[in-house]
Amino acid sequence: MSPEESDLTIWSARWAGLRALRHAERVVADRHRLITDVLGQSPRTILEIDDGYDFEVAIVDDDWVFRFPRRAGVEEALGLEIVLLPLVAPALPVNVPSFEHVRATRSSSAIA
Repeated sequence: MSPEESDLTIWSARWAGLRALRHAERVVADRHRLITDVLGQSPRTILEIDDGYDFEVAIVDDDWVFRFPRRAGVEEALGLEIVLLPLVAPALPVNVPSFEHVRATRSSSAIA
């Protein structure tokens, strides 16, 4: 690889990283707006958890859990979860979370 090609590769990698960072900033801003809309006020704290395979999670004000599906297949399964959990909750010996807000957007879904 020539020095010029090497420089181009480094620049391309940096540009891709910058684009990904800008995309991440937009996603964070979009999610912050969505959370603010759902709660009717700006949150005091948002703890983002990006460790899950199926969902990205945001713990908001230590009171709310927002889940953001990572891909379409997860959105479908989430739809079933939203319908089925309230039906089976009375028969289960454990507390089952209730979905109080469900919002689907063009880019992602969110539940709280």
